[in-house]
Amino acid sequence: MTIFFCLLGLLFLGERIGKYLLINYFFRQPSSTTKESLKPEELQVSILQPILSGDPTLWDCLSRNLEMKTCYTTEFLWLIDDDDAVAHLGCRQLIEQYPDANVRLISLPPPLDEISPKTFKLIEGLKEANGDIIAVLDDDTILPDGGLEQCLPFLEQPEVGVAFGLPYYLNFSNLWSTLVSCVVNGNSL
Repeated sequence: MTIFFCLLGLLFLGERIGKYLLINYFFRQPSSTTKESLKPEELQVSILQPILSGDPTLWDCLSRNLEMKTCYTTEFLWLIDDDDAVAHLGCRQLIEQYPDANVRLISLPPPLDEISPKTFKLIEGLKEANGDIIAVLDDDTILPDGGLEQCLPFLEQPEVGVAFGLPYYLNFSNLWSTLVSCVVNGNSL
């Protein structure tokens, strides 16, 4: 019986390692359906990010997005709560640290009780967006270099109305983060 459980454990471990390798392979693939009809130099992408302080990786995620390499003109709309002093301070520091980045900090009052705070922020952010393309990005998400170039051409296909990426967690700083990262990364594909 012990051998059975050892073999079962090895099989499970092999399956997880296989998924991990497939995820890494997938994210390193260039897009096979890039079209020349989307001209990145002529389009602006508005990236709406509802922000709530508290995540220890928040400031690193936001700064890495500001450092992202892309051919598209981008504007970041950081949507924060009026009463989130930590978010106000942290966002202002990042805006000062990246003066060439096009970031607008939009502070919002609390929504009505029956409205989701995240949905409320996105609706208000959409009203302020200037981009030809709207992207919604969680505050704990990092866009890879060239990620917009890989994703957005799919929007040119007539049957496509939305494009999205698969989550891939990078935080292995402690046991809990490692467990969450393994679950998310192992189930992305």
